[in-house]
Amino acid sequence: MSLNILSVKDLKIEELNHLVQEASSEQHSFMLRMKAEYIGNKNRFNQEGEAIFLALKDEKIIGFVGLNIDPYLEDKNVGRVRHLYVQTDYRRQKVAQALLQQLIAKAKQHFKILTLRTFHHEASCFYETLGFTNTPMIYASTHNLTLSDEDYLPESFITKIEKGLMVDGH
Repeated sequence: MSLNILSVKDLKIEELNHLVQEASSEQHSFMLRMKAEYIGNKNRFNQEGEAIFLALKDEKIIGFVGLNIDPYLEDKNVGRVRHLYVQTDYRRQKVAQALLQQLIAKAKQHFKILTLRTFHHEASCFYETLGFTNTPMIYASTHNLTLSDEDYLPESFITKIEKGLMVDGH
């Protein structure tokens, strides 16, 4: 399989309709939410350090992942993996790994920590093979990856605890 990972600045959202539809049929609403937020200009992945990565095979988009400043924290040092999805026919072929490797390389240029949230055991195991730690220590996340040598804890984590906003790690 000839796989290409592209970073795109301006997404033609209609080119992801097949992924959105497939994800929705699998009861995954996150791709539909991503599409709505993109169209509504709520999340265009265009702030400093943010990016969109597409996996292409024979010029067909087969995977998607976004990198945002973590929207749950008020901290520009924390990036967040958003909406990783690979078309069913291409799973277990290292497409998600290739997408995440590109995302991590980009994230290292801008962020000290990378977060994500998943409640699926299989996804949790996948992220852990890439070095993510399963820990609820950062608000609204299940996993994080340290990107710098600096021992860093987001200020907003402490702030949210002080405000009583952190319950069971979220």
